[in-house]
Amino acid sequence: MAPLGIFDFTIPAGDDAYSISNTFQLPLDVTLWGVFPHMHILGSGYEMSLEDQCIVRSDKYDFDNQLTYMFNAPIDIKAEETISWSCTWNNSSSNPDLISNPPTDVGYGERTDEEMCYAFSLISF
Repeated sequence: MAPLGIFDFTIPAGDDAYSISNTFQLPLDVTLWGVFPHMHILGSGYEMSLEDQCIVRSDKYDFDNQLTYMFNAPIDIKAEETISWSCTWNNSSSNPDLISNPPTDVGYGERTDEEMCYAFSLISF
């Protein structure tokens, strides 16, 4: 499992659609078998793409119903190919799962009242 993620962010209080994204290249060729997107309570959407091909995407992220996507056919990724990963959060009072009301700025962390932006990726070499 490769924990691909973004760690340096702060979700502003009151923002109902704050998004961040990052692109990266793996240091070697891999085969991708599945992806487990992971955020916390404020998470509302995510997307992972290889070059211009969407691998996994949802606008209905649910912390209480997180899914692991296992692909029907594995995806071969070459070291020179670009992977994109993005997360979107709702840190406004319109989020029924909001922990701090009124909302406060939220940054990266492992606690549920903090946030994450991961694509735990099941790979082989």
